[in-house]
Amino acid sequence: MAEETAPPVAAPPGPADDGRLPESTSRARLITVLVTVVLLAEIIPFTYSLAMVITPLVGKSFPAAGAQISWMVTIIGIVGGATIVLITKAADLWGKKRMMLISAVVFWIGTLLCATTSVWALFLVGRGLEGIAIAMSALCYSLIRDIMPRSWVPITIGFMGTGIGISGVAAPLIGGWLTDTWDWRAIFWFMVVYMAVAIALFIPLVPESGVRKRQRLDIPGVIGVGLGVTGVLLYLSEGSSWGWAAPKSLVCLIVGVIMLAAFLWWQTKTSAPTVNLSLFRQPKVAGLLLISFVFTGTYTVFTYLPAFMYMISDKMIKGEILAQAVAKAPKGTTMALLEKLITFHGDLSYGAGFDLFGFAWHILLVGGIAGMILGPVAAAWSRKVGGRIPMLVGMVFMVIAGVGMVLWHDWLAGAIFFVAASVGMGMYYGTSPNMLIDVVPPEEQAISAGAVAGIGSIGTSFITAILTSVLVLSPFTLTAMEPKGGTMVPVTSVVPQVYTYSGYTWAYVVGLIGAVLCVLIVLSLKAGREPAQGGIRA
Repeated sequence: MAEETAPPVAAPPGPADDGRLPESTSRARLITVLVTVVLLAEIIPFTYSLAMVITPLVGKSFPAAGAQISWMVTIIGIVGGATIVLITKAADLWGKKRMMLISAVVFWIGTLLCATTSVWALFLVGRGLEGIAIAMSALCYSLIRDIMPRSWVPITIGFMGTGIGISGVAAPLIGGWLTDTWDWRAIFWFMVVYMAVAIALFIPLVPESGVRKRQRLDIPGVIGVGLGVTGVLLYLSEGSSWGWAAPKSLVCLIVGVIMLAAFLWWQTKTSAPTVNLSLFRQPKVAGLLLISFVFTGTYTVFTYLPAFMYMISDKMIKGEILAQAVAKAPKGTTMALLEKLITFHGDLSYGAGFDLFGFAWHILLVGGIAGMILGPVAAAWSRKVGGRIPMLVGMVFMVIAGVGMVLWHDWLAGAIFFVAASVGMGMYYGTSPNMLIDVVPPEEQAISAGAVAGIGSIGTSFITAILTSVLVLSPFTLTAMEPKGGTMVPVTSVVPQVYTYSGYTWAYVVGLIGAVLCVLIVLSLKAGREPAQGGIRA
């Protein structure tokens, strides 16, 4: 690329502590900054968790979506994964607060579009714009590392990792109440107002980081990695519905892999690489990338499956199917007659029949509280012994959750073991960011956190693809007697997205295997063996 056409070079970097609030800053001021950043960043897990459980409700409002309704969740991960490297790299070059603010405004625009549109394509555009803000989940750690007094960094990182209860505790209750009182659009309107207030507070209350990397933006690099991640995520997300060996699936995978390979090659040739490959090859950093891939996907098992299990019931599913059959049958056909003509196959005894609020109250609430508390606890512990030991304890809790969920599927056991998984989540997010900031230079903070988050996104899609493949082997089916050639013949069909007891058993085995792998990876980590320092010093 010719130098005269290159993007402008970022401002010269200051010292590593440039822009950091001094140790003498009042406690009230520091807490205000922390809470403001958390409030802004917590919108990401909020919209992710609620999107999964309101998907069926949204589908009823967009009949044109049909089988593509899952895209309302998929598109967030794909757009977020494709743009996170660009946004986090830009943050290292031009300012972390600035890029968080831009991401938040884009999210607000997308959410407003989702709340108002009645066109499915525009709804997906809105969800895609929301996905751009996923980068905030990485930027918030880097911003806190740069602006907080160094002695405050480890514990505030712990609060950042598990929030202050908006997404883990309040979001399910708020979302359930809004949906049950009005409809699913009320959730998006809530987020529109929430983000407007959060942005208005963020602008004046949170200082900008003074840490910069003096470098041009590597445009070919960010395009290459964006296209590569998009191709791989499309394959993992849609392969089960398109067919893993279908031509368009293979095209996505092959193009994605080629673009990622080209990206890695380009990083060795350009004078202004997007990522410092030598940094990511270091054992301390590589280990954190690996645990992000496995843990993020594994924790998805323990949050994704309960929503599908406990928000249905045997009576509910059969009742809906029979009601639909009556509506389609000739006039005068009764429910009693159809009950004799339709036979159901599969055990749905796990179903609790919760609505969204009931699911939040019975399953998510205590787990959210546990994760919220354990994040700061793990961070404080890491100041004494390093992050590796508290993270290991968290992964042991994940194994306990996996064993319990494999053996017991009723909602009470699900709630208990969801708490165990949430303990693991809190311990992970209270330690992993601290471990990263202690092994990565200040000017590489945002892009490194972005890489960890991006790898985690791929891990989530990978595990979700495995889950889908496992669950479809144990479908809930029905056999209906239908007229054919003057006689009644049995016709068996699959009830979409409803799976049997044994299917969920094997799906949780996937989570258990992931949890065991997490324990083994953490045991081998090179990072986190020394007390947390609050970042590398200049």
